Amino acid sequence: MISLLAMSVFPGLTGAESASNEELAKQSIKNYVEAAISGDASEAAKWVIDTRFNSEQEQLKEYKESVSNNPFSDVSIKNVVSASDGTYTATVELTRKDDGSINTVTYPIIKKGDSWKVLIGGQETKSKKVEKLIQSQSKENSTSSVKPSAVELTSYGVNF
Repeated sequence: MISLLAMSVFPGLTGAESASNEELAKQSIKNYVEAAISGDASEAAKWVIDTRFNSEQEQLKEYKESVSNNPFSDVSIKNVVSASDGTYTATVELTRKDDGSINTVTYPIIKKGDSWKVLIGGQETKSKKVEKLIQSQSKENSTSSVKPSAVELTSYGVNF
């Protein structure tokens, strides 16, 4: 009887207290970032909906390659804010290992079923050098009929 009374007076002791949608959205981006930083591709994949891939196997394969070749030395979540449509947006700063530059990326966080997921759909994390290379080649290709056969994009980066 006493334990039943304690559970009704202090629901947090039993885990019966539910978290707000905002807290759950914040936790999903935090879990994704921590999994990516620690190199756990499988755990990172659990927290996202990644529209760039046709299958979970393809996504997991790419994530495993990405965490082993991570071009970022630091990742920090700057904020998570509510959007008017009931979703959230996370702002994440990625510090590049090669030159220390910071890429700021925003990720939508949406509710899918009973859980909150980070929506990834092609957010850019290329270094400034790669962006300039692509822009210059784009201009060059628009004025030339000869296209280069290959482009070296070793600094392209990943979404972690």
